[in-house]
Amino acid sequence: MGWEGAEGPGADIAAVLEATERRAAATRLCVLASEALGTEVTYLPVDSSPDPDSIDITLPGPDGEEMGVLRFTRQHDGDEYPPQLYKLVTKLLSEQLGWWERTQGAWRTRVERIRTVLASGRIPLAFQPIIDLTDESVVGLEVLARFSGPPLRGPDRWFAEANAVGLGVDLEMLSIRQALAVLPDLPASLYLSVNVSPLVAASPLLTDVLAAAPLQRLVLEITEHERVADYDALNRQLAPLRKEGLRLAVDDAGSGFASFRHVLKLSPDIVKLDTSLVHEIDNDSLLRALGYTLTAFASALGAQVVAEGVETQREVDALRFLGVRFAQGYHLGRPVALGDVPVDLDSPVVSRTRPG
Repeated sequence: MGWEGAEGPGADIAAVLEATERRAAATRLCVLASEALGTEVTYLPVDSSPDPDSIDITLPGPDGEEMGVLRFTRQHDGDEYPPQLYKLVTKLLSEQLGWWERTQGAWRTRVERIRTVLASGRIPLAFQPIIDLTDESVVGLEVLARFSGPPLRGPDRWFAEANAVGLGVDLEMLSIRQALAVLPDLPASLYLSVNVSPLVAASPLLTDVLAAAPLQRLVLEITEHERVADYDALNRQLAPLRKEGLRLAVDDAGSGFASFRHVLKLSPDIVKLDTSLVHEIDNDSLLRALGYTLTAFASALGAQVVAEGVETQREVDALRFLGVRFAQGYHLGRPVALGDVPVDLDSPVVSRTRPG
């Protein structure tokens, strides 16, 4: 299906794509066909006047409609190709253009899907508690996007799709604005941890959005979905905000070399141990050794450590033994809607002696 009947956010570019991209795709295919046949092959509109020195064959579209005409210049050396060959070439080009049309249709669907979310001005959010393991009280909340779809899929795939169609920054900024809007509804003792890509973290857009925010209650988690192109530029952009109290966290520490580079280059206030290091840390001496090393490394930098993905009480006990003070995970608290965030912050979240 082509762009002729486009509606919604993508309709404003439908005519341009129809007039240029389809013709460009068809022209490129005709060049390839010309090189293979040794005769000129041209893509023309459906209503083109016939040429007695050429063979015109209608080019069918994927839905059976006429997309145009392929014009094959006749051979004058007496070595004319059989008509079946021209029909075969036309069929092959039609299939290739049909694939192109489907690709463009899929792209439009992706654009409209993200623009629909942006136009609604709302992304459902969930909040996962971050726990102080010394007394098991809630000290902060990580904000997690929970898209309602369709399609039903994880937030990473939504943001990846938005980046692919050039709307990643817009979607991130919407999520950040929504997260900031809930701060007044949270107890003053809680901080809010918000995930941002390096691109958005280095953007003046983020600085503008945070201008009126209580920075002492905010943590920016730098995600690893994108490579940091310029650490110096990122640090310069964040320096004034950090001076006013904003804290910086490096996410997924220990999941690869890039994580250590983040820590060294960004000098974060918080280092978040990756789930892969925490899972069954009570049963794996090598994981405990690595966890201890990372904890000591973070301490030397003056950074706190938050362990992610804690799923059992035994993991909690192992983390306490290693000197990890803060943690989050399903065992300590699942992501919940704003109205279900625990109010009694001084109550233990999980028993110290409850088996995992």
